[in-house]
Amino acid sequence: MNSLDQIQAAVREGRYEMTFHATEEVAEDDLHLLDVESALLTGSLVSTQADPQCGPKYVVEGLAGDLATRAGVVARFQPGGTLVIITVYEIHS
Repeated sequence: MNSLDQIQAAVREGRYEMTFHATEEVAEDDLHLLDVESALLTGSLVSTQADPQCGPKYVVEGLAGDLATRAGVVARFQPGGTLVIITVYEIHS
């Protein structure tokens, strides 16, 4: 199972949490939790950023719940397998 498959499985199974910062960014960009989930489930992995202390961070870009708004999500896995959503942003074309 590749990294994107693991991310999407965590979302489908509800094995994720959002940081306070991610929650603030969602509100600031007038997005909602369903938009974050949709972006992760419809998206593609655009980059993986190495972090020797905390493990890799994954950048996924996909479509929000309206299937028109593009959103990006940065996340990483905790050692127990929970996906932690670090930040969320709307992508302006």
